[in-house]
Amino acid sequence: MQTACVARITGFLYTTINNIYKTFFVYKVFFRIFALDLKINFMNSYSNIPNKFITTADGVQIAYRDYGNPNGDTLLLFVHLAANLDNWRPELLDLLAKKHRIITFDYRGVGLSEGEQPLSIAQMAKDSLLFIDALQLDKVHLLGFSMGGFVVQELIPLAPERFDKVVLAGTGLRGGKDIDRITPIADKHTLKAILTFKDPKYYMFFN
Repeated sequence: MQTACVARITGFLYTTINNIYKTFFVYKVFFRIFALDLKINFMNSYSNIPNKFITTADGVQIAYRDYGNPNGDTLLLFVHLAANLDNWRPELLDLLAKKHRIITFDYRGVGLSEGEQPLSIAQMAKDSLLFIDALQLDKVHLLGFSMGGFVVQELIPLAPERFDKVVLAGTGLRGGKDIDRITPIADKHTLKAILTFKDPKYYMFFN
């Protein structure tokens, strides 16, 4: 009787200790894998990609970021008005980077890029082509967001053989409805932002 009781207690303790060990071991291994994956994902996120610089043929240094799938097609992104490298959403770019090489850049005279700010969209397109030449990019996809879409539309006729697919997001066509109102609307939102201590983009894009 006592032997049977001791055997049951011993078996219970053994099973309990074994279960605790296996549970701890499994969770420890899972945590290590999860933490490593989290670290890898963080290190490869757009928000953690270092800035690079390249000089165009006319001697202007342009800031850019380059990351993603080295075996994928190259996707060159053109940002909106009053924006720089940090205004892209990392969550979106990280998704695109799984299948594409992603390149973003600061327009001439904006953010970390040197030079004088161009006075027209057409000049921005010419400056962008110099940047593309400096990187020796051949067949690339283009994504233009808002004002970036204007630049892309001016860029394509300059070297149509250099570009493949084009995405125009939240933008408009030259001469399209209300396109001529963009400048006064932007000025209005900028003034409102100053008076309310907010970023102008809050009113331009999200309200």
